Amino acid sequence: MVIQTQWGVLLHSRRRQEVLHSLIQPLTASQVAVRAKLSLDCAKGALRTLARVNLARCLNELARSSRVYGLTRAGVRWQSRVREFLSWPTVRYEEPPADWQLYGWVCFRHRWAVLRAMSEPSIAPLIRKRARSHDAAIRISVNNVRDVLRQFRKRNVAQVRSVGSRRVHELTDIGQTLRQLLLRAEGVAA
Repeated sequence: MVIQTQWGVLLHSRRRQEVLHSLIQPLTASQVAVRAKLSLDCAKGALRTLARVNLARCLNELARSSRVYGLTRAGVRWQSRVREFLSWPTVRYEEPPADWQLYGWVCFRHRWAVLRAMSEPSIAPLIRKRARSHDAAIRISVNNVRDVLRQFRKRNVAQVRSVGSRRVHELTDIGQTLRQLLLRAEGVAA
């Protein structure tokens, strides 16, 4: 594909086109790799290149891992041009207000599994059971779930509520927002 612009050479790469297309919201490199069906190294390299030419930007620059990338205004314009040129379906890029540092933090496998499983107020064993039903390969114990829930409470992602004689964990508004963002990144309806 040759687009007659200053970024024509950049967008000549099919991998970069796929990465640009996959960014429906801010995502980590591993989420981009899954959505674009690329290796993690290819996704990271393409994101770095897009950031270097100001089509994407890192939203949590202090993070050492799970860096979250979003599109710039120029990136959104180019994304729609590339989609139109290649006859790909149009998807509107959304960047809701969120704590992107926290978003990157919850993207780790156990944290994400627990967050995904918290569709309703629950106790730790039930959260573990739901997490395992979503991902049978995950190795997570009830104690792992309790550790994650403790970290969630410290970061205001989850809270404890008493229901009868039980203490159940439920997501806060921040937790609900993060869960919706992660489900959308995964392509699952919230």
